[in-house]
Amino acid sequence: MSDQNNNEELKTPSGEAQERDIQHDQQSTTEDVATTNDDSASMDSTVAAKYIKAPTPEVEDDDDKTVVQNISNRSNTAQTQHMNLKIGDTLSQRYKLVESLGSGGMSEVYKAKDLFAENAGDKSPYVAVKVLSNEFADHPDAVTIMQREAKKTRELSHPNIVQVYDFVFEKHLCYIVMELLEGESLDKLIKRSRPNGLPKSGVLKVIQQMSSALTFAHSKGVLHSDLKPSNIFITQKQDVKIFDFGVARALKQQIDEYAVQTHSDEPEFDVGGFTPAYASPNMLTNQPIDVRDDVYGLACITYEMLTSKHPYDRTPADKALAKQMQPKKCRKLSLFAWKGLKRGLALKHNERSVNVDSFYQGLIKNHTRTIAIAASILALSFVAYKVWSSDQQRISQLKSELTALHNEQSKLNAVLATKPSEIETALNNLSTLTEDHRASALNQLRQPIYEHFAEKIDKALKSSKGKYPNYPAALAIFDQAEPYLADSEKLSSYENQILSNRNQLLNSLELKYNSLLELQDYAEKDNGSDIFTLQAEMKQIAPNYQPQISPQATQLFITSLSEAMSSNNFVELQKYQQVGDKIFAHDQQFQELKAQSLQYLSAADKLGTYQKELANNPDTAFPYDAAKIFYSSTFDGFSDKIAAANSVKSLDAIGEEMKPLADSLPADFELLTETQAQLGNAYIKMADTLNNQRRYRQGARSLKKGREILNQLEGANS
Repeated sequence: MSDQNNNEELKTPSGEAQERDIQHDQQSTTEDVATTNDDSASMDSTVAAKYIKAPTPEVEDDDDKTVVQNISNRSNTAQTQHMNLKIGDTLSQRYKLVESLGSGGMSEVYKAKDLFAENAGDKSPYVAVKVLSNEFADHPDAVTIMQREAKKTRELSHPNIVQVYDFVFEKHLCYIVMELLEGESLDKLIKRSRPNGLPKSGVLKVIQQMSSALTFAHSKGVLHSDLKPSNIFITQKQDVKIFDFGVARALKQQIDEYAVQTHSDEPEFDVGGFTPAYASPNMLTNQPIDVRDDVYGLACITYEMLTSKHPYDRTPADKALAKQMQPKKCRKLSLFAWKGLKRGLALKHNERSVNVDSFYQGLIKNHTRTIAIAASILALSFVAYKVWSSDQQRISQLKSELTALHNEQSKLNAVLATKPSEIETALNNLSTLTEDHRASALNQLRQPIYEHFAEKIDKALKSSKGKYPNYPAALAIFDQAEPYLADSEKLSSYENQILSNRNQLLNSLELKYNSLLELQDYAEKDNGSDIFTLQAEMKQIAPNYQPQISPQATQLFITSLSEAMSSNNFVELQKYQQVGDKIFAHDQQFQELKAQSLQYLSAADKLGTYQKELANNPDTAFPYDAAKIFYSSTFDGFSDKIAAANSVKSLDAIGEEMKPLADSLPADFELLTETQAQLGNAYIKMADTLNNQRRYRQGARSLKKGREILNQLEGANS
């Protein structure tokens, strides 16, 4: 490859979604990768020529299968009823399967649409769903292992590590929900680059992101132990994603013809895994391993990207060590960078780079700076000599300017020399630099600054005293980072990832919230599974978030509130009033009923006070206005019944129903007298009807009853 190619970007084809090869006919496993695939016109020769300046060669697949143990012999005696999934099925009433992405190993991977995200307005509601296959559904360890895989990857929240959103186990189905990626795996990119390898600048960008992810994982006590090109994914936005952190070592399955045996310390899950071509001698000989063993895999991948060849011709490291094999020098690297790569490729454990950061710094260390500084000093010395010989005043001026420049450069050098653990100090010192030097420092420290804020965000997420991540604190740190990482796609991608996680959590809680509201379960519960706790949790996750209450839940509440008012149910009305103020405060129907409800409750309170005072003072004045409000709906109900009555017997029943209430109210209470007058006139009208039917005896009785009621009213008013 020509030198000018070293300055090109390492890119995946624009607009195409690439998936790892599914090698069914080779009886090998597909990697459990959440990616999309479009086989049409993938990696055409035009695209390949742009990046490798050579035709796309036809090559055979390398034997880079993960070596795993056999699955344990334990199995359930009773067979589980399996679920046969098909495109169009919806899991958990949320994830609609739209495309199969691959199958193999212990799972099948689908592209799915998150219906909750779509309803919330998410323009990209697609996720990847990895479902435990029927072959493993009866295995007693399979569900637990898949759950551990989800937990381990979820704990490694980093923009260069594939994101796991959720783990679901229900009925006969077990699956993981992951982010959906578009792009292609690194092994495909390397194969297309043969025989010249990939551009150096693009390779360094990939290694920089991989190093960031591995350093983060190592700080959490997690080794990958199965690094290889097919476990690395390059997205269309040039972001690197690493898969299968610890997954290959989680379960020994009969899925790989290249299997060898290793052991873990967990008796229940006696498993392990590695890929021989990228495994260190310690891994191959079952010796203790540490971060240097991941460094070896990373160094092999680096060499292969630069040259399109394996450093030891795919010979396992223990055999390469026995043969005293040496990798050929990579012509794209300077002498110093090649020494840094060789340290990573060292077959002896104690001669290898001590950690990932040390390896990466060895690749990028710039040894030309000292030469440049020396040349600058020599040039300045010559200029100073010439000036000295011509003009002493000019010498003094140049010395001052040189001193100022030296001071500015010293400040910049001090900032650039800041250790990653002290990056906060560097950020504080940026204000002492000139505008140009500040821009230069931000550009050169871009990755350490990003990692600094990413670590702060990770700590903020875990700082919550509740059971959910502290999203408000984490999002506030993104605002702090923005001035230092302006236009950073990496920062923006990480923020979108955090927002997506938060929104999915909010959607899940909102679903439970509406389920309780639709059941009219308004009671507070000690275990916290009530609407008020869910509402508080959503506020904790997103202080300004307003959950969308379903129309059914709203209508049920409004109906119950109205019924409590019409039935004079003081206790129920108080309960609904409190629920409304906390849950339905933004609903217009509730606000309209609330005014009536408050009047009713006030009237009820006044009548209650009257009853208490009446016991001590018989002359206590009756609260007519409050009673009119309180009993309005009751007497409206009596009025409707009287109007609908079609017999003397019906009118008698209404009179009996009214009597207890009438006895408790003053005889001159307006609503009472109006309703009694309506009842008396109804008896008289009923008498006319009966007489017309020649039912004179019943007519006489009805007429007598009506006149009695009206005469009593006339006597009470006189």
